[in-house]
Amino acid sequence: MRKDIIMHPYLFAAYPVLFLFSKNMDEASLALLVRPLCGMLAVAFLTFAILRLILKDSTKASIFVTLMMTMLFAYQPVYGALGDVTIMGFEIGRHRFLAPAWTAMAVIIPAIIVLFRWDLQQFSKFLTMAGTILIVTSTFQTAFGFVRLSENNNWKRQWAKLISERRQETKSFRWSKNTPKPDIYYIILDAYVRADILKQEYKFDNSEFLDYLRGKGFFVAEKSRSNYPVTCYSIPSSTNFDYLHKFAKSAKTKTIKTIMLREMADNSMICRTLKDQGYSFAYLTSGFQVTSGSRYANIVFPEQEGTLSELERVLVDSTPFRFLRPSDRSIRKHHLFLFSQLRRIPGIEKPTFTFAHIVCPHPPFVFSRNGKLPSLVASFSEGTNYVEQVIYLNKLVEDTIDHILSSSKTPPIIIIQADHGVYPLSWSKYSHQPSYVRTAILNAYYFPGGKDKVLYDSISPVNSFRVLLNQYFGADYEILKDEVYYPTKGEKDWSDYQVGDVGLVEGLDSLRNARR
Repeated sequence: MRKDIIMHPYLFAAYPVLFLFSKNMDEASLALLVRPLCGMLAVAFLTFAILRLILKDSTKASIFVTLMMTMLFAYQPVYGALGDVTIMGFEIGRHRFLAPAWTAMAVIIPAIIVLFRWDLQQFSKFLTMAGTILIVTSTFQTAFGFVRLSENNNWKRQWAKLISERRQETKSFRWSKNTPKPDIYYIILDAYVRADILKQEYKFDNSEFLDYLRGKGFFVAEKSRSNYPVTCYSIPSSTNFDYLHKFAKSAKTKTIKTIMLREMADNSMICRTLKDQGYSFAYLTSGFQVTSGSRYANIVFPEQEGTLSELERVLVDSTPFRFLRPSDRSIRKHHLFLFSQLRRIPGIEKPTFTFAHIVCPHPPFVFSRNGKLPSLVASFSEGTNYVEQVIYLNKLVEDTIDHILSSSKTPPIIIIQADHGVYPLSWSKYSHQPSYVRTAILNAYYFPGGKDKVLYDSISPVNSFRVLLNQYFGADYEILKDEVYYPTKGEKDWSDYQVGDVGLVEGLDSLRNARR
């Protein structure tokens, strides 16, 4: 009698990876699929092999594996449902309690099912059929996703044409001195809120760090706000030094999809302009969304070897193993790696433009003030942990700036800037409007040679490179109105940019003359 080939453990092992990939194709490349998929299949194979030796029954072993993996990956929705549930004053939805209990259930329940003397052959066939349907569904979703991504090539061609036209005006730019060109650093500290918000809302005085920056020669824009409240809008805008609705108008579209925003950040005006001026382009990979890599950089510092990709982090965090915090440890390791790589830039002979998006002090909170891993928290509403992360981040920034300034043969140009402010889960504790807190940012400039005199307290990211190119390369860019754009229809899913969904909140030009 021919034995049926047992497939369902592998189908159910592969499904979470394929499902997550199909839902995040705009942010994940096909190469990122290989490692987690192989890892999940290997875990299923090894677990099945061990259980088959113990149970002496392939069918029972396979069902045990499939049910166990299904329960493990059902943890996230269960946690979401129980997150706010309290029984007799006991919060049952806390990771520290729920994760061990759910892990035990993921072992006990399958054990009960397979150890009873039931005929499990038909159940095994059902699981194979169900797993096949899930895999086929995810495969079709992925295939349709690739078709959609291929359609976005039209945008890439449009963007290449648009940026080519804009680059024509940069042909006359020239380094304005007879001295060597300086290295240029654009360091984005994700969600680093402005000092006055830190003091008023988080009760933390950040003046020591700001005084350090000023003591080193930085100009700190004390009233700066980001032009947009999220990374995927802010960085494409700042690196192309214009507002997104203007690019949408030039491209004759009302929607700039996520994949298009990534192309704008990757193939940006500042990157192209400085490469035209003889600069190398060094790119420090953040591992997140819009800044996960660059096809145009001369030097790419990838994610730290041994760290988890964003897809792998989401996968692990969907299970009770989140409690062990492998994702947080991986992110912490990568943050430290990025700062170590920044210190290598002065050793590069050719003048270098360095782009570094460091997703910190943005959650997850992986640093206490002494650099250790803090307790498990996830949101900006945990004010103490946000402040702790800011304190240690300040130390990392200070050490890095000290090294860059002391090791550079020519005084460098440095912009340290947040892409947006904070956005807690609850606004009830904040005295300011949401749009204000989410866009009040740290924004500091090291412009050597007295070139910082034209900077002003309300300068926003859209004008950062306009001022830099005007001051150092003889450009004649108009300084745009510093404006804040925010959802016109309340909070939304921040992905595609819709012209009608994001509108002008306020202009900041009343502060333009504050530094005179």
